Amino acid sequence: MRHSIHKLLLGLAFLGCIAAPLAQADGHMKKADMTLHHMHVMINHAMEMAAQGSNLIMLGKMNMAKGVDEISIAHGEQMIGHAKHLVEEMMSGEAMGKLHASGAGELPAMAYTHQLGEAAMNYIELLEGMSSGKSAKGYEHKH
Repeated sequence: MRHSIHKLLLGLAFLGCIAAPLAQADGHMKKADMTLHHMHVMINHAMEMAAQGSNLIMLGKMNMAKGVDEISIAHGEQMIGHAKHLVEEMMSGEAMGKLHASGAGELPAMAYTHQLGEAAMNYIELLEGMSSGKSAKGYEHKH
């Protein structure tokens, strides 16, 4: 499992470099491609926010700073919740609906975007499990 998480993280680390495969032969991006590119940036932000939230939760659960730990946990939980909502909005919100309605569903970048969104949500859920003390396959984290 550790190897697969590392593999996922390496793949996601290159998220910011997705403009090249979206470029048209003439060097210009179609409007749908640019919208998808912006969605990729938002998904990247969601993953960063979830990672930071998970860290705040685990830090708070160490119970080393009474009065701050509770705030850290609550804020971390909110960050993970917002991260999940953001990915869901990118994958099935109004902007995505408009792209599909315009015929952009056939673009290679669209398939990539949905694959990316699914991987991002899996990553966020792994972080959520880790910070809650329970992860996949029953392994328990101690903080």
